[in-house]
Amino acid sequence: MRFQVTTRLTLHTLTFLLFCGPTLSLSPRQNQPKCENPVVRKEWNKLSPEERDSYIKAVSCLTTKPSKIKLPTTLYDDFTWIHQQIFDEVLAQFLPWHRYFGLIYETALKDCGYIGALPYWDWTLYTSDPIHTPILTAPPIGLGPDGSTSRSCVYNPNLPPKCVASGPFAELRPMYSTGGTRAHSLHRCYTCSSPTMLSNQYTPGVVNRIHDMRGFADFGPALFSGPHQAIHEAVGGDFPRVFSPNDPLFFPHHAQIDRLWWKWQMADLEHRLFQYEGFSQPLSENKLSGARVSDRVRMLGLAMDLNVIDLMDTQNGRLCYVYED
Repeated sequence: MRFQVTTRLTLHTLTFLLFCGPTLSLSPRQNQPKCENPVVRKEWNKLSPEERDSYIKAVSCLTTKPSKIKLPTTLYDDFTWIHQQIFDEVLAQFLPWHRYFGLIYETALKDCGYIGALPYWDWTLYTSDPIHTPILTAPPIGLGPDGSTSRSCVYNPNLPPKCVASGPFAELRPMYSTGGTRAHSLHRCYTCSSPTMLSNQYTPGVVNRIHDMRGFADFGPALFSGPHQAIHEAVGGDFPRVFSPNDPLFFPHHAQIDRLWWKWQMADLEHRLFQYEGFSQPLSENKLSGARVSDRVRMLGLAMDLNVIDLMDTQNGRLCYVYED
């Protein structure tokens, strides 16, 4: 049975808060492939008009490509399906798993002709007027608009009846949602959670307090259950659910989460670059075990599986990217 992500994220948060294993900190960049020229990821609003247009076209391109994992749907839907399948398994891997997930998506976009790097959505910049955040507006500026009630929509009865009815994603028909395969319009509702899109939960002050946390066992859960979850709830529609990759906003949002982790790591490289702890729970086992950097990060055929340690340093040869600031 699939639950709304609000409930399931809460369960993940409780598991996060049970972290008790010793922190693992290794010498930085030992035995890692070299990164000579890292890609620089920029905030969405700093992309050039050409980059934004290229990005939007590449996202749409994914919906025309066949599934890479032999599903009867598209490459675009692969990302949602995998997120649904792996969600309960991630636990301590939340940050490294999504770091890799974003890299795979970035690669897929480039295969579709995208000319830049995966952008991030720094929601802390727009808390005074979140509804008019550039990325939430209609193209050519953003990936919006908000949902509306329209007869042209293909509604999902399990979601609020507001869908994206204009812009490049008006014809987007994600296949996976509650109840399995169900083609529907992209649903959004920017004010369903609150008139201010819960902006008090991801202000610069909130993020700075999280950044000041010294250990991964504190930092990870605070980021997960605070700003990360608030943005999912604020966008509404498909976004606060386990099938949230249906929305093109998913990856810029998670690039921001990855950026905040990256900044936290960079603040104390010696102790934080490979700092990792918590619990893992492979789907084949009905028990929790201590998380290790040697644990496998599974992508169910979308890309090769890696170990957690392969994903801790964005400047190794496998990842090879940094953030603009």
